[in-house]
Amino acid sequence: MTDDVMQFFRTFNFVWTVDRARGLTGRASVQPGLCAPGTTTPRAGILAAYGDAAVGFPAGEAFARSTPTLDLSLHVFRTPSSPDFTLESRLVKIGRQATTGECWFTASGEDEPYALCVATFFSVGDPRPEGWSAPDTSDPRFSPHARLDRPIEDEAGIVVRAPGTVELELDDRVSNGTTIQGGIIALLVERACETAVADHVVTGLDLRYLSIVRVGPARAVATPLRSDDRESHFWVEVTDAGDGDRIVVHCLATARHRDRV
Repeated sequence: MTDDVMQFFRTFNFVWTVDRARGLTGRASVQPGLCAPGTTTPRAGILAAYGDAAVGFPAGEAFARSTPTLDLSLHVFRTPSSPDFTLESRLVKIGRQATTGECWFTASGEDEPYALCVATFFSVGDPRPEGWSAPDTSDPRFSPHARLDRPIEDEAGIVVRAPGTVELELDDRVSNGTTIQGGIIALLVERACETAVADHVVTGLDLRYLSIVRVGPARAVATPLRSDDRESHFWVEVTDAGDGDRIVVHCLATARHRDRV
């Protein structure tokens, strides 16, 4: 990841620890700018970004190099009582072609999880015999606490072009060195859904990463499949607008009305 995107991740205010039996664990103090509009619930895209990092780091370290995200699913199945949370993640399979892990999110003061993220990554090369190593605390992803003075979508540089259509330039603020970081793509998708149907909060993301953004901007277009005053379902396509609108991500997203979150 670039230094700029590392700094971006510091606003997530996550303190990581390592448990060999469970993987990466820790806690987050969630700033208001990371919450869904009009709520104290962390954005689905932000939880996806946490999950992408928490699974992606040990998945990459297990192979001594970065492993690209293949797919990521994030589901918020009940409303948390607090924006702050703890996270437990573990790798459930390390294979020669793909590595899969899961993350469970539990609100501070609660005993049962309220959200789950499952992600799969390309396996690159052969696994390290000793497994994955602990993160370096000099890595900004694991040494948090940067102040966030505006909504995270503005900090990322997401621009609304029309209802249901948003764009994000490919630059160092959001790049992992090759393409737009997978968790930030999730935030882009979430923002497209929010602009397509008013007063709905995204609670589920099922993303398939098909290719990389080579030119940019990344353009997310959310098409409502069904929407009423209770919930909405969206089909979202992310394309590389500067490269002939080549499709890079497919996503099925769900949302609930803000009054029901």
